[in-house]
Amino acid sequence: DSLTRSSDSTQGSVDPPRQEKIEPPLPPSYNLKIPFTSQAPNAVWDHKDEEACEEASILMAHRYYSERSIDSPEDARGAIDQIIEWEKANLGGVWESTTAAEVLRIAKEMFNYQNAHTIVSPSIEAIKKSVAAGNPVLVPLAGRELGNPFFKQPGPLYHMLVIKGYDEDEFITNDPGTRRGADYRYKYKTVLGANHDWNGGDVANGKQVVIILK
Repeated sequence: DSLTRSSDSTQGSVDPPRQEKIEPPLPPSYNLKIPFTSQAPNAVWDHKDEEACEEASILMAHRYYSERSIDSPEDARGAIDQIIEWEKANLGGVWESTTAAEVLRIAKEMFNYQNAHTIVSPSIEAIKKSVAAGNPVLVPLAGRELGNPFFKQPGPLYHMLVIKGYDEDEFITNDPGTRRGADYRYKYKTVLGANHDWNGGDVANGKQVVIILK
C-alpha cells in the first residue's frame, strides 16, 4: 500500500515553474589592463600616422588578449605596419578609414577572433556588459564630435578608439589620437553621440555601431 501511494503521488506531481535567469549586477566601475600606443608611435603625424587609428586600436586590444605589452615606439610602428600591409592585400588596397565591417574582418581573418561581432545602435549597458566580461569595445567615431582638446585641431573627421572601462558616468578609453590617450575618459553621451561609421566619408550620418572583440 505504501509503495502504491508513493507511486501515485509521483504521477500527480507537477514540475516547478521555471525561474528566469537573473544576471548579477554589473560592477559600478571596471577597467581592463589594455596597453596603450598612440597611432603615431614616433610622433611624426604624417599621412600614415593620421590614418592609423583603427590599426592602433586593433593592436592595443590584441596585445591585451595576448597578455603582451607594447614595448616601444618601434614595436608599435612595426605592428601597425603589419596590419596596414594585411589591409592592402586583403581589402582591395584600402587601409585608410576602414569601416566597422572591415575592422571586423581584420579581427577575424588576420587575428582569428572568430567570436568578434558588431552591435548596431549600442546601449551604454551593452558596452559596459562587454567590458565587464573582459571584452574590449572598438568604436568608430565622428572624431570632431568628441571635443578632445589634445587632438590636432579641428580633430579627425573619422576616428576609432578602444573602450576599456567605465565608471559612474564615463567610459575609460585608450584613445590613439593623442599621446595622452591612455585611460582617457569621455562622458557616456559624448561617445554615443559621436559614434558613427565611416559611411563613405559622410561620417556624421554613418550608422551607430561598435565592434566587440572576443
